[in-house]
Amino acid sequence: MSKPREANPELARILSRVNALMKHELESPVTREPTPHEPAVQKPLEQASEISMPEEEVPVLTEVYEGEPLVLAPRTIDDFAAFTVDPSAAKPDDAALEAIVAELMPLIRAEVKKAVRKELINMEKIVNHRLETEFIQTLMQRLRSEPRD
Repeated sequence: MSKPREANPELARILSRVNALMKHELESPVTREPTPHEPAVQKPLEQASEISMPEEEVPVLTEVYEGEPLVLAPRTIDDFAAFTVDPSAAKPDDAALEAIVAELMPLIRAEVKKAVRKELINMEKIVNHRLETEFIQTLMQRLRSEPRD
């Protein structure tokens, strides 16, 4: 294993600069305040790549990992014994299960209502579109088939 490293002020400066750059990227170009290195007028998104920073402000990552390389060894099912279910373990009694189900039933009903409402809205859109199309087609056929005076 590698020895723990002492606090590195250069690394802290670099990480804070990376954090600032990430926040700068995530902010909306319409709502954010201009930074000192860009003009007060907001540039369109197409021109955002033209914003440049002085080279002395761009951090350079200099640290290199010196530890052992990662080697993934093949594993068997026995390596995961902690995740298997013991068949001899005590099973919960019916009263405890009924109590849990009774406690969760209002939440289950609310979620089912939401799902049904959402599905009904989707189906209503489909049926409305289909009926409108069929009514228009039927009306057009009747208008074409009626004898003109």
